[in-house]
Amino acid sequence: MERREQRILIYSSESHVTDLVVDLCDESHESGLRIIFATNEAELTDLFEHHHFGLAFVNMAGWQSERILDRIAFALSPKPTIAIVESDDSSSLLHAMRNGADSVFTIPELEHDTGPLIYCLDRLLKRADAIENVHYLRDVLSESLEEIKADQAAAKQIQERLLPPLDQTIDDIRCTYQLSPSMLLS
Repeated sequence: MERREQRILIYSSESHVTDLVVDLCDESHESGLRIIFATNEAELTDLFEHHHFGLAFVNMAGWQSERILDRIAFALSPKPTIAIVESDDSSSLLHAMRNGADSVFTIPELEHDTGPLIYCLDRLLKRADAIENVHYLRDVLSESLEEIKADQAAAKQIQERLLPPLDQTIDDIRCTYQLSPSMLLS
């Protein structure tokens, strides 16, 4: 199955954080990444109406960041969401995880130690791709099942037309019998 383009949403109003995330995505080993930015809720709403995303980064700076993270995580579920926090204090990490983040990156990590983050990003992108593949295969399977049902219905009609009438009279002898087409039995 050929790999499709992966859209990554970056929700941040801080250009420094956006640049760090773009640099991280550039270092990723996954190909076909397309990055789309949102800086406010209006842009976010418009993007969700017109695009599907494989992964999202949410900068947790700001007074409504938890609500935004929850909204994005809900819209993308089961695909991954990554929260970006200022520091690695336990309260920031817990808030991010409780509001739907699948992973949490800190700004100092993005600035200095990207190796583990690239590994994590690649793993999450593969997970998003696997989720997309499952949806695609489910759709293909559903279409195939509908085609099989239509073919079976057509075969049943043909078999029923080939059967003789249920009641027959031959030389004043009346016969009644019932045959079931093989399509009905299968």
